[in-house]
Amino acid sequence: MAEPSRLRRRGHRLVRLLPLALLALPSGCGSSTPDPGADYRPALTDEQIRQRIAALPHVVSAEVRHRDGFGVGSTYAGLVEVSGSRYVVPTLDRVNALLRQGRYAAYLTVEVAAGRDAIAISNPDVGLADGDAVEQRYGPQPGDGRPPAGPALPTPDALR
Repeated sequence: MAEPSRLRRRGHRLVRLLPLALLALPSGCGSSTPDPGADYRPALTDEQIRQRIAALPHVVSAEVRHRDGFGVGSTYAGLVEVSGSRYVVPTLDRVNALLRQGRYAAYLTVEVAAGRDAIAISNPDVGLADGDAVEQRYGPQPGDGRPPAGPALPTPDALR
């Protein structure tokens, strides 16, 4: 028979592991809040969105892809190059509006650069750091692919 002190140590080890074991068990309870994206259907496929971004005025090249994986989540990411620095912010606005026609609640981390000037911006630079800010700007999904009327996105300091 094991010594009492060894049994106590084993017991303490089991108590420490119990919360982890409970987390691993599947839950029999469903969520009381419905998933807002459960019935969502994108207006455009990823390829259609990529083609429309590439066809925007002043776009020289566009490499925007959807990624979905462990630690990343659903994200549209990539680089769009435009022909001049004055087109960076308006193009980013149009790109984001097009991406709102795609996958539900995907993060937007697209950068827009202006040629050799190496001017690049990403969404946090223009105040679109989270999903709430994106939804406030572009509305619910799927959007119509057009930026909203009204005030433009702020210009990052790098462009001033």
